[in-house]
Amino acid sequence: MSGSAVSPMFVPSTPPTGRSAPAASLSATVSERIASLAAITVMMLCAEANLCDVYADTARWLVVIFMSTALGLAAAVCVWSRAGWLSLVVMSIGQLLLGPAITMGPRFWEYGIAAVAESFKVIIAVAPPIGTDNGSLMAAWTIGLWLTFMAGICALHTSRIMALMSALPLGVALAVCALLGTTDGWYRVPCGIVFAVTLMLWWAVRLGTLAAGRLVAIVATLCCTAVVTWCCTGLLTTHRLVLRDHYVPPFSKQSLSSPLSGMRSYVARHRDDALLSVTGLPAGVPVRLAVMDRFDGSVWNLSDQAADFRRAGAALSTHVSGETFEALFTVESDFEELWLPLAGDPITVDFNSTAVSPNWYVNADTGAALIANGLTEGFSYTESGVAAPAPDHRRIAKAQAELVHQPESHDVPDVVGEWAVSITSGNSTAGAAALALEQTLRDAGWFSHGLDGDYPSAAGHGSYRINSLLSGDAMVGDSEQYASAMALMAREVGLSSRVVLGFPNNANTTANESESDSKEPVTFTGEDLAAWVEIKLRGLGWVAFYPTPDASKIPDDHEQLSPPNPRTLIRQPPVPLVDPLRDELRVTGESTIAGSPAVPDIPTPAPPVWRHVAYIAVIVSSPLWVMACIGAIIIACKAVMLAMARTRGDGSDRMTAGWRAVAVLAAQCGISVHGTRREQASHIAHALAIHQQTVCLLASDADYAAFSGRPITKEQAATYWHGVTRMRCAMLRALPRMRRIKARVSLRGQLALLADRHIRPPPICRKSR
Repeated sequence: MSGSAVSPMFVPSTPPTGRSAPAASLSATVSERIASLAAITVMMLCAEANLCDVYADTARWLVVIFMSTALGLAAAVCVWSRAGWLSLVVMSIGQLLLGPAITMGPRFWEYGIAAVAESFKVIIAVAPPIGTDNGSLMAAWTIGLWLTFMAGICALHTSRIMALMSALPLGVALAVCALLGTTDGWYRVPCGIVFAVTLMLWWAVRLGTLAAGRLVAIVATLCCTAVVTWCCTGLLTTHRLVLRDHYVPPFSKQSLSSPLSGMRSYVARHRDDALLSVTGLPAGVPVRLAVMDRFDGSVWNLSDQAADFRRAGAALSTHVSGETFEALFTVESDFEELWLPLAGDPITVDFNSTAVSPNWYVNADTGAALIANGLTEGFSYTESGVAAPAPDHRRIAKAQAELVHQPESHDVPDVVGEWAVSITSGNSTAGAAALALEQTLRDAGWFSHGLDGDYPSAAGHGSYRINSLLSGDAMVGDSEQYASAMALMAREVGLSSRVVLGFPNNANTTANESESDSKEPVTFTGEDLAAWVEIKLRGLGWVAFYPTPDASKIPDDHEQLSPPNPRTLIRQPPVPLVDPLRDELRVTGESTIAGSPAVPDIPTPAPPVWRHVAYIAVIVSSPLWVMACIGAIIIACKAVMLAMARTRGDGSDRMTAGWRAVAVLAAQCGISVHGTRREQASHIAHALAIHQQTVCLLASDADYAAFSGRPITKEQAATYWHGVTRMRCAMLRALPRMRRIKARVSLRGQLALLADRHIRPPPICRKSR
């Protein structure tokens, strides 16, 4: 009696008696269901891994995921145990009682069922990491509980097709968590590979295709799955769609009017009043209120108003290295504004007053912060942050410009460009040009707030005021005008600049001049409120410059207050110009640091629409063409192995290898091939409805070559192989289209083609004893 050479790996063999059949069938069902539950747990863990860096608390995230997944699977088991009412009880307790208790602690009754909707809102509105307070983990709990329950109901079904449908809830969990996660994800390449490989293994178990004889095909399939997943998750640089990026916070634009416009009113009303006291602030580190990077001709303001402000989470990300500090801020009088004073690069902000909502908002691009309740007297908070060391003039002078995207400046006076080019014409680096702009304004200008008792100085920092400052009768103003003028000059020579409002804290002094102790409280009054300029330099980041003259440089009528001629501001011989400046030349924003008019920027033409559509189509169809490439490689390798079998050895070896090629293809077509060659030929002819005499003739010729002992010429072997080729084509034509494709890419028994019949006959061609 012939026996099969392929032994199943997970599929149990048919029992010899009918008495033990139910037990074996039950064992197979239980093992498949246990494998399904384990696979769902692994895949759900990989799907919700997208939320790990959102919460930034791996321990609590793991507890929530495992508990919600286990509870959802338990409810699914209850459904298939004919206890549907029990599954309803389990899901209700899990969603309404156990979940809130685990995610929110003992005070969960204060939040109620509304915490579920609020948790999803927090994930979208708050910039990660959001922490695990206020029930934000209820979103992860709800996703894990309900989608695991749905996947478990499908996976435990006796129907294989219904069981495979459980991949749909898992796919929904993967997509939802990706939409709620971050653009980078949390180890998305390893998690994606584990998810895909687990899914393929699970499908193989449920379809009964996981067998030892297909080990090569299984390993190849898993490797291909890992490679395709790695390509889709690691190599593709497309921006991941995140709902958080499309959420617009509910701020009114009126609340974000230009902070710089109100600077002089603060000085007038609180000139000698204490506004803010800070304990633990490092010496020389300024306190920032607002950062403005858009000039519309009238005022400096934030680029996109409230669109860039995100609700801050438990911590802020920073890439700055320097001195860490912890500073206590106390508001001494009402600011009547929403701006939150911060120093350095903040990491965490802890509000000390429980009566005030801790919801605060941060602009990731500028670092400005807002608090919804505003600043009132007695309000205090503690900031933990990093203070980067201020670069010295030598490092600044060697630095080049680092350009960032900024809104275009409008209605800039021509005199701004003339001053900028004249001052920076002899500097070869962006840092040296910025230092020259700063020093020139400090030396040439005079200081006055224009308040009662001060020298007359108009308020404002728009185009008209800056034009009168640089070309009027008196170059007099305060930091509002000088900061605006320097920021516009910097942009005229190609530097990225912005205006900052806050408290300088003697930041424009050197380290030797500043002897304040960071442990002593520092009190800021309205007189200390000022504006300065930040310029982006390569390797140094945003560097602060203070172009405002000293407050002691007070003008009077005996001084020459008119601004100098821009032509006299050149501090060293300029580099040779291709087109020297003339009196009638008006310099515009197309100038370079070297002073020569630059070629106007030619807008880069947008790529054709078809190219963009083709790029998207290639990415979307990547699983198809990647699998097609893998299939082509497999077919090519099989053709090479077939050619080697056709030309290796003497005539007898070639003829026996030819029959092995027929038998291997039959096994790849799904035909059970065993016994002698004649028996194999009978099985092939019966399964594929091929003329039996033709197949038996090929088998008889192979037997003759193997057992006759007579020499077989290579010409006879070549003739035999022509018959083998025609037979293989007929076998493939007899198959349906999908089975034909599957047979072409199947690797089952492929290595038997190259086996030596005298040493190790292929199992599918060996007669069983």
